[in-house]
Amino acid sequence: MNAYTRLVLPRLLLLGCAVLLAACGDGRPLSGELGTEPVPEEMVIEPALTDPADIAAACDAALPLRTDSAPTDYVRVDTVSESLCLAPALLDGRVLESVNLDDADVVRVELTFSEEGIVSFNQIAASCFNREPLCGTGRTAIAVGGRVVSAPTIQAASFERDQIVITGAFDITEGSAIVARINNSPSGTALEFRTVVSG
Repeated sequence: MNAYTRLVLPRLLLLGCAVLLAACGDGRPLSGELGTEPVPEEMVIEPALTDPADIAAACDAALPLRTDSAPTDYVRVDTVSESLCLAPALLDGRVLESVNLDDADVVRVELTFSEEGIVSFNQIAASCFNREPLCGTGRTAIAVGGRVVSAPTIQAASFERDQIVITGAFDITEGSAIVARINNSPSGTALEFRTVVSG
């Protein structure tokens, strides 16, 4: 297997399915919880690295997340309380149909995925829920424009497309900011979902 087949080709597959990253105003990711049909071949997520030692080495070499970070890069996000290694983007914002704020009882961000998008998101959810090497923390980061908006812990191996919520230690102002950052991302591809490998 040549270097192109081993490294570039799997990353090109990832470009078709990117993941969401964004950040709080002070740079720390918000924590929280994320409360079928056959998978089309073009939506199957195939990470470039699967060996835990290779993933750890990629995290050690990861550069800080920036607006010009490639979706195929392992990146590092340093916050006040932690340093997170994020895997390459697995989905982008085109898989979302809507993002809304609900503040009836508890402030929460509600995500609705497309029919195809939820199939791919559930692959990520299963990986994180089972703490597989690519998602050793059990968290998924949502990023927009090179900033992590939220990095919630996945609480189930699969979800219905319209029953995903993010809750956590944020108030209505912070929740509104998360929704605004996601909804105002310049294009669907500027929003990324990435697994949090280590923190």
